[in-house]
Amino acid sequence: MTRPVFATLAALAWALPASAEEDSSSPMTAAQMGADLYQNYCATCHGKSAAGDGPLSEYFTTQVPALTQLSANNNGEFPLARVVHLIDGGQQMPFHRGAMPSFGPTMMEETAGTVGALNAEVYTRGQILLIAEYLASIQS
Repeated sequence: MTRPVFATLAALAWALPASAEEDSSSPMTAAQMGADLYQNYCATCHGKSAAGDGPLSEYFTTQVPALTQLSANNNGEFPLARVVHLIDGGQQMPFHRGAMPSFGPTMMEETAGTVGALNAEVYTRGQILLIAEYLASIQS
């Protein structure tokens, strides 16, 4: 996925309100949104700094991956499409062994009642891209 596509979808996600009660007096940047979404959906397992040391990581039988090493483990290039597919969970990937939940359906369900089904899908895709872009920004 190219950066212009990401920017367009992220802008769409950013423009849609997460809830009717959302306070628009202090708009967040896309980077802040990605970091907040990461903390909300990912940090429990992967840790606040994405080092694979979240509070639930000790309960897994396999090691939770450090998400700061994705580029290093992919010949120096961030695997954006793979990361998006893994977070979404809509497509089973060879490295997706079932320990990680599929967040796409969960995120869509959380917003569908507020923004409608079609908007929820667009909003969710934008949220997933924001998380992936945040992960790309914290690579070692």
